[in-house]
Amino acid sequence: MQLIDLLGSEVCTESGEKLAHVWDVRAEQTDGGYRIVGLLVGRSGLLERLGIKSWRAAREHGEKTRPNADIVPWDAVLRIEHGIIIVRDGTRPERR
Repeated sequence: MQLIDLLGSEVCTESGEKLAHVWDVRAEQTDGGYRIVGLLVGRSGLLERLGIKSWRAAREHGEKTRPNADIVPWDAVLRIEHGIIIVRDGTRPERR
């Protein structure tokens, strides 16, 4: 799987509820490279990807403040089919 396969994808629950679109991913470094830990979604995800949210947060609260973003945990992903990311029922984007 490549990052391009995830960007722009719609995130839906297994029962068909539409949650958001993926704008970016969050990853952590491992011994063998990187591992995805979350999907940056929704309006806040788009603003952060464009750098608007980061810039505003830095300007308003100082450089130490990290902006909040809506993230769907990667461990909630069940499968990816036809450009749609299916997550467990009850999954909601978390503000981080």
